[in-house]
Amino acid sequence: MPWILRIAVAVRNRRVVVVTRSMIRGLNQMCRLS
Repeated sequence: MPWILRIAVAVRNRRVVVVTRSMIRGLNQMCRLS
């Protein structure tokens, strides 16, 4: 059953990457506006 944990970790990492990317994009837009 270790492959289930591997898939869960991959999904979690992908979600973290998406969240950090959106946060960086928002910070860039705020800096650009100000």
